[in-house]
Amino acid sequence: IGPASGVVTFANGDDTIFLGIPLSVVADGIPELTESFRLSLVSLPEGRGILSTTGRSSLIIIGENNNPYGVVAFDSVRGYDILESDAPGPLVATVARTAGTFGRVAVS
Repeated sequence: IGPASGVVTFANGDDTIFLGIPLSVVADGIPELTESFRLSLVSLPEGRGILSTTGRSSLIIIGENNNPYGVVAFDSVRGYDILESDAPGPLVATVARTAGTFGRVAVS
């Protein structure tokens, strides 16, 4: 997300404006955790109102995306073939985690 700026203009008699703010959010395919930033009202022309001390910024949250903790699956899609003669040996199966690799993930 790149920095953006603009001007909010209230016409005479307006008390609410629905703002369309152009943001550059890049869909890059890279696993990411939740990110946030603040959208702030910065200044008013001299003598043209007062900025609220409590409502001059808002927290914007972009949720995690692209499976940051990964996608877990057996490595073999077709399954595993075993013979009775293989028993009682252990079945060795490969479990893969693709996409993101954030944090510890336990699968049961």
